[in-house]
Amino acid sequence: MGDLGRLGTARWTLPLKVLGAPASVHLGWTLVAALVGWSMAMGSLPTVYAGLTYETYWVMTAIVILGLGLSVLAHAFVQALAARAMGVSLQRITFYVFGGVGELQEDPRSALSELGMALCGPLLSLLFCAVIAFAAGASEAAGAPDMVVGSLTFIATLNLVMAAFNLLPAFPLDGGRALRAVTWMITGDLERATRVSTGVGVALSFLLMAAGAAQAFLGNLEGGLWTILIGIFLQHVARGAQFEADRRQILAAHRLATPAAG
Repeated sequence: MGDLGRLGTARWTLPLKVLGAPASVHLGWTLVAALVGWSMAMGSLPTVYAGLTYETYWVMTAIVILGLGLSVLAHAFVQALAARAMGVSLQRITFYVFGGVGELQEDPRSALSELGMALCGPLLSLLFCAVIAFAAGASEAAGAPDMVVGSLTFIATLNLVMAAFNLLPAFPLDGGRALRAVTWMITGDLERATRVSTGVGVALSFLLMAAGAAQAFLGNLEGGLWTILIGIFLQHVARGAQFEADRRQILAAHRLATPAAG
């Protein structure tokens, strides 16, 4: 979860608040959810659970997308709860396909606060993965139909993916916030820590886009396109976070200079 500045312009406001913070869904969420759903219904599910009807694959896909949406909501809620516990106010939460990103009204008060907010979301996703995977195994042992077992298995897998994705060291993702917290602890300089973590995020985005292009060139077109999309997203959020950090620094300097000018 992080502060995104102009990142949330392409979003729909939802009739929902998370601990008092207005919520919205980024337009990219619907696009990625549609791509995930199409890939599952037309490829992954028929490959793993062969012999089911066309309608069954789409029902399973709908269940998995719903489960992913609830997981994203829980991820955002626990981070909003952590932010409130750390005394940080949320301005808005924007939902993406693999997590909720919060726009903070102010920076965390300490590096430890930052680290705590960063780690709680991925930990929840890992907990969900373990619980749902256990439920899938228990369902299979009890003789539940493939539709139930398969849906639970895919929801557990996507929670694992969500935890791994959010732990990438690209600010303002959770891994990037953890990197900023550790850099902040070492240097004692929040501004420098922000630049380091956003810089790592931009560098990682270019590496992912290059890797995706190589995958596509070698014949794995679908995997390559996904990797490129992830790289584009990471660069988008990293640059948006750096823009917001620069904006806050300018505003803070202006507030300090105003009394002296008077």
